[in-house]
Amino acid sequence: MAGVARSAWLPLLCIGVLTANGATPSLSTDSIGRPDSGVTLEEVTVEAQSRRPARVSSDGSVTLDATVTGQRMRAFGEADAMRWIGTLPGISSAGDYASGVSVDGTEYSHTYYGIGGAPVFFPYHFGGIFSVFNAEHYPVVRVEKSVHTPDMPPRLGGRIEFSPRRGLSERLRGVVNVGLLASSATVTAPVGKRADITVSGRLSYINALYGGVLKANSTDIDYGFNDYNLTARFIAGSSDRLAMHLFYNRDFLSTADKRYALDTRFRWHNFLAAAEWEHKARRFQWHQNLYCSTFGSTFGMTMTRISAKVPSSITETGTRGHGAYDFGGSAGMRLLMGASASYISGIPQWASVDGYGYGSVRRPDRVSSFLSRGHVAVELSPIKSLTLSLGSSLTVYGARDYHPVFVDPMATLAWTSKAGTFSLHASGYTQTLHQVGFSDIGLASNFWLAAGRSLKAQRARTLAASWMHAFGNGAWELSADIYYKRLSGASEYDGTTITLLDADYASSEHIMTGDGRNYGVGFMASKTAGRLTGSVSFAWGRAQRRFPEIGRDWVTAAVEQRLSATLQAHYRLSGSVGLDAVWTYATGRPVTPVTALYIIGENVISEYGERNSRCMPPYHRLDLSASWSFAIKQWPGIDNMLVLSVINAYGRNNVSIVTFGYDTDENVFARREASSLYKFMPSIAYVMRF
Repeated sequence: MAGVARSAWLPLLCIGVLTANGATPSLSTDSIGRPDSGVTLEEVTVEAQSRRPARVSSDGSVTLDATVTGQRMRAFGEADAMRWIGTLPGISSAGDYASGVSVDGTEYSHTYYGIGGAPVFFPYHFGGIFSVFNAEHYPVVRVEKSVHTPDMPPRLGGRIEFSPRRGLSERLRGVVNVGLLASSATVTAPVGKRADITVSGRLSYINALYGGVLKANSTDIDYGFNDYNLTARFIAGSSDRLAMHLFYNRDFLSTADKRYALDTRFRWHNFLAAAEWEHKARRFQWHQNLYCSTFGSTFGMTMTRISAKVPSSITETGTRGHGAYDFGGSAGMRLLMGASASYISGIPQWASVDGYGYGSVRRPDRVSSFLSRGHVAVELSPIKSLTLSLGSSLTVYGARDYHPVFVDPMATLAWTSKAGTFSLHASGYTQTLHQVGFSDIGLASNFWLAAGRSLKAQRARTLAASWMHAFGNGAWELSADIYYKRLSGASEYDGTTITLLDADYASSEHIMTGDGRNYGVGFMASKTAGRLTGSVSFAWGRAQRRFPEIGRDWVTAAVEQRLSATLQAHYRLSGSVGLDAVWTYATGRPVTPVTALYIIGENVISEYGERNSRCMPPYHRLDLSASWSFAIKQWPGIDNMLVLSVINAYGRNNVSIVTFGYDTDENVFARREASSLYKFMPSIAYVMRF
């Protein structure tokens, strides 16, 4: 082990074997619209983009324009709405190495990411550099927190939906983005007068430009990714629209440590296909989709005469429909309804080891489950300023040895006055998928597992209240929310170090289940008009869990971010030049301290303190950017833009991972802190739009 603690932390970080968890009115929305959106099916051509990055509704949901947020907040030259979403109150991630976002203190797996009504199981490229969602292809992003519409997919946390702009294009349009780590292109072409097609792709060239930099001592790192998107839309008549979505992304990461003859390989991908149909009549509207989404990952390791691989996969195929019927009348009555069915199959994470007497083990059986869900709700508006919605959902679940039925009621009361719009919400949610693993550092190392007799479904009961008020002719907006959520069946990895040399090791056997409670408040103030615009947000929250395996007391959840604050400012220097600044602050993520280390034989034994009883240092970062739009006489009809940005402008050394180990070179036990990659990262991007 000589020197391992000093030189090998980076490849370990890259392959994800460090136990970082516990051991440590609105913009146009969907591509073909939501049933309750109130938009028409008239063909619309979007000639100009809104300069407003986000709109907050009375229920606390936020609709983003990803192209605007990307102009003001870029990472390595890439526009990414997920970076803006992470600044909203109550939404947090695992620092710079993100593998998802937590909404109101729920686990990352409790957040639903969707394209065309289909789930995306892993939303980030390696290390949270940026997400897999192309901002030019899917510029409209809707974020729901504690208050959800009745068609909420089976998740306990938030919902983040990505979609193209509503209108069809009448002419050929395109965007080319050239950044430091990758370049992308998006092209939209009309097909006759009633259809269009959009194609986009993104390719990285990290190794070509930075191959010599991606080294740590004796370790070579090889990394790359690509994304592909296709959306086709068709207006079938005055009442019907059709859309089809294809999406694929792939990441590959390899490390080679010449000192220890250690080679690692990590591959993961998302693929989905979805079809949507929207029908809208005078009083009735319906939205139906059919989809298939799959995710797979494989980690492999070779060292001298031994090799191992750890694969996992999941596929969900299903259909989802939801709609509304407007009865009208003095009561303003609407009937909301919907139904969905899905078939989920997958292979949980398992290890295959060869060498030193180990033989290949038999792949575990594929785990399958079926879920069907229906919901109905009645919405009443007895007076113009008051809306009441009452409803319930019924979920029928089936697995090999587990066949429960769940009933989740829902009630929402919204009241509008001169003081703003107030909303009260109470609901229940059920989630039959668990995501379990040992790292949240931006690798697809965690795996999905369907509920069964030994691992029950997760449930949540939520109480939430929100308030939103616009004044000054809409130039100012204030919003606030408060929530309380109880969880049952919450799951978490027990923190056991994975031993790949043990062919009988099964990660699924190290899952703890128990109860949870989340509560907190959030506040945001926004200035939306004038030369200077921006927002200030603040959030405080607690996330606690109780597992029988570790006692009867409540412990801090690994996802808790107790206090966070964000300051965003945009200054329009001129018609073509804009300046932006984003400052974020958050208390450090919880970690479990190591209280003692012992050497027994050739093994290092750790003794841990109370689970998640310590915190990493506080996180804070300032990002700056400047954009310049210009025209070139020789290129008529083409808009050009340069974006200069600096991530972590004052070079804050944010700690992402804390480990303890024995350094034989120094002959001491030492605490190791893996710092962020984002230390004063300048970047430049060129955007051409035609």
